[in-house]
Amino acid sequence: MRAKRLCSSQIVAALCALLALASGAPSPARSSLRRLRSPASGPEDLLPPKETGKAALECLECELVVVLLQGEIAAGVSYDALVQESVQICVSQVGMTETFCQGYVPQVAPILYYIFTHNNVSAADFCGMVLSYWGCTSSNPAREWTVSIHGEKPPVAPVTLPGPDAPTLKVLHLSDTHMDPLYAPGSNAACPEELCCREESGIAETEEDEAWYWGDYRHCGSPPWMLEDMLAHARAAHPDLDYVMWTGDVVPHNMWSTSREWNLRLVRETNALVRKWFPDVPVFPVVGNHEMSPLDQ
Repeated sequence: MRAKRLCSSQIVAALCALLALASGAPSPARSSLRRLRSPASGPEDLLPPKETGKAALECLECELVVVLLQGEIAAGVSYDALVQESVQICVSQVGMTETFCQGYVPQVAPILYYIFTHNNVSAADFCGMVLSYWGCTSSNPAREWTVSIHGEKPPVAPVTLPGPDAPTLKVLHLSDTHMDPLYAPGSNAACPEELCCREESGIAETEEDEAWYWGDYRHCGSPPWMLEDMLAHARAAHPDLDYVMWTGDVVPHNMWSTSREWNLRLVRETNALVRKWFPDVPVFPVVGNHEMSPLDQ
């Protein structure tokens, strides 16, 4: 089997592949990895394959590793053994860096392990839920949701557009600020991690690889001074705002090293900046998928 050829054991093949699928981490052989490394894309830019055959193969591979994983868990393989070996395979086979794998695998492993030890979920059902964006489907009728609405559906009324003299509201929409307190100008912006532009990113090999002072289009968070300058400009340019709509994602993309404490720090510091520049303006915030640790929970 393909998973057995790639990995040293069925145990490792199952968990490492499943972790890769769940995290969105692509295989080195996939063209999407090149998109991750391009300056204009980010970790959330993965798109489903356009080829139907490739999508079907991804679903089949997912079901295979789920079956293998369930079998090894039933055979009594220890949790620690699964995690330790999966970190190694995450590096050697999935193609992620050791820093990423050492941090991210232990974060998501308890979630996957709990699912398979506390739920009677089939491989097709699991893959149909977590990889629906690849085109995988589930035949479980419990996944087909029906929402009952009391009474009859009201008739659709035509919408009357407001006239040119109708009252208006001025709204500032903030989203995906991803502020990184560890942003370091001149650091390596072309590192192999999912987040660069930090001292830990190493020394830039060329001048072009150096992180810019006001932020960088590559795999980098937002410098705190850039975010504050942006908010200060918005306040000066629009002193008559009616309210601010803030749609989350304040944590940078260091998904392998997030924690409850780190994420709360970013939420509090970003909130302090917003309140500093808009103390008298109503702010309506919501959480994004990066506010949780691990993300997407």
